[in-house]
Amino acid sequence: MMSTPVKDELARKKEKLEEMRRKKAEMQRTNAEKHKAKMRGIMGLDQGDAPAGGAAAGSSERWSNADDIFKEFDIQASESGSSAFLSAIVSSDALHGLGTSRSLRSTSKLEMGSFNTVDIPPTENYLYPKSTQTDEFLLPKESQQTDAEELASTVKEEATENKDADKGKKESGSGSGSPVPVVAKELTEEEKAAIVSSEGFLTFLTRSSQLVERKITSEVDVYKPYIQEDDDKSSSTHPGSQVKVSRVFYQDFWCANSAISSLDWSPFFPNELVLSSYHSFSHDHHPAGAASESTGGSLGGLENSGLAMVWNLGFNTDTPDAIYQCQTSVVNAVFAKFHQNLVVGGTYSGRVVIWDSRNNKRSPVQRTALPTQGHTHPVFCTEVIGTENAHNLITISSDGKLCSWSLDMLSEPQETVELFTSLGKTQTSKHNSVPVKCMSFPTNEYNSFVVGAEDGYIYGAVRHGSKPGITDTYERHYAPVTSVDFNQCPGPIDFSHLFVSSSFDWSAKLWSTKAPGRPLHSLEGLGEYVTESRWCPTHPSTFATTLTTGRMDIWNLNHDTEVPLSSLQLEGSPAIIKAKWAQNGRKIVMGDDDGKIHVADIGENICTPQPDAWSNLVHTLSELQTQTTEIDQWSDTSSNY
Repeated sequence: MMSTPVKDELARKKEKLEEMRRKKAEMQRTNAEKHKAKMRGIMGLDQGDAPAGGAAAGSSERWSNADDIFKEFDIQASESGSSAFLSAIVSSDALHGLGTSRSLRSTSKLEMGSFNTVDIPPTENYLYPKSTQTDEFLLPKESQQTDAEELASTVKEEATENKDADKGKKESGSGSGSPVPVVAKELTEEEKAAIVSSEGFLTFLTRSSQLVERKITSEVDVYKPYIQEDDDKSSSTHPGSQVKVSRVFYQDFWCANSAISSLDWSPFFPNELVLSSYHSFSHDHHPAGAASESTGGSLGGLENSGLAMVWNLGFNTDTPDAIYQCQTSVVNAVFAKFHQNLVVGGTYSGRVVIWDSRNNKRSPVQRTALPTQGHTHPVFCTEVIGTENAHNLITISSDGKLCSWSLDMLSEPQETVELFTSLGKTQTSKHNSVPVKCMSFPTNEYNSFVVGAEDGYIYGAVRHGSKPGITDTYERHYAPVTSVDFNQCPGPIDFSHLFVSSSFDWSAKLWSTKAPGRPLHSLEGLGEYVTESRWCPTHPSTFATTLTTGRMDIWNLNHDTEVPLSSLQLEGSPAIIKAKWAQNGRKIVMGDDDGKIHVADIGENICTPQPDAWSNLVHTLSELQTQTTEIDQWSDTSSNY
């Protein structure tokens, strides 16, 4: 048995279905009647009230005149063919037969008629490529005027509509239905601090401030002369007038109470980006909390005493482009060749660290662990050598340990070489480790190299071979060696066997790996500690030396072997610690003990060699060798007496 609600529901649905069928039938009848009425009106019938003969007569009169039919439909027809054509189709007998009986068809009388042929050309569609432009002068003047008037009227109508719409919005907004203005949410102090310390906000703020500062400080000299004046020709040819300081980089917030420990130019932007590292960075000048905000947290709970920064010479900004930090002082830092985003640093604790400029944090992305199979003494020498597809990071610490690393993994070195010397051996120790302070590789040479030691000696060494390690020993300086640098200038004659050295014994010396032992030439009595000697990368006979009195001397062996070609004295006489030539030879950067970086511009006459510079250097070296031989003979003769 079905329940009563279910029965009621079925009955209601049946009634609704019957109602829909009834409405559908009524609509069909209504449409049929309308169709019949329309057909009767077309055929001239009057719903059956008029007799059949009258209807036929009316139809005959209505359709008998062909010209009237064409006029009714707005068709122009010729007098000769229109009536004859229609008379063959519509006749009184046919219309009469249609009126009397719809079921019967009367036979029409066909007659020959004449026709007019009308040739209507087809519509031509023009297709143009995107590069085709239609000139206005090809269009008729009337069309141009019409288009201009239509465009003006369209613009006027749109402006009127926009004005009416704005007016309507204002009126609707003034009423009771106007939208309620959105009120900005008030952030709490905790929310503000979280936003300010977030990584995304710091990245945006750092990048935006750099761009704004570059734009504000960018100055274009529209009066820059590109033609040399005749009055300045005599002064510009003097080498001393072509060396001057153009920029000084210093940030008191970061660089106070610290000294420059190394300088390096970017191999990818060789005349723009300079990397500097700082020794003994004081944490007292770093406000509390600044390290955690900038680095995303403390570095293992230790103070961030290590610092390295990248400066940009391409803009007139005095702020660094990048700042890198680590836990211990950075004694040496270089750009990684073949890796544009990596910076390698050697620290005082013996760790090797790698920073990545793509990382928003200032802390290293890789570092060696302590204790490790690598270094446990200060790493004063770091350099990436090799080719783009096969290269290694070479580091040497002050205990004479050489390590070769892969930049992809610093967990352990790929190979190690102990640099020992038999000099100064005792009864208990047959070999002493070399206290390395500096290192240099010749051009396109990845096996042999030279190192300068704290004991004053310069050693030649190799990484591979039957006996890797020390192979040659050069005559010593009388104080620790501060720098060694090979001649990297390319040219028709290879001078890559030449290198210069500097020392705290107030001297700089010229050496050759082809004749290890005595120096080819010695610059004695320079008056102060010589901290750097760097060969010009574009001139085969030019190199620079720096002193702790703030003086830089540029020497040209082809010009004079005893007197510098040009000298520059820094303001305030700070002690110059490090120096490095730019790749094009037009600039030298110098770092002092106050943490300042001085950029010196070098004149073209100094760094650009003449075509005979290489052949002249051959004669100069021959003369120096002759002088050395005469001095040795004189010394031997004096010792006999």
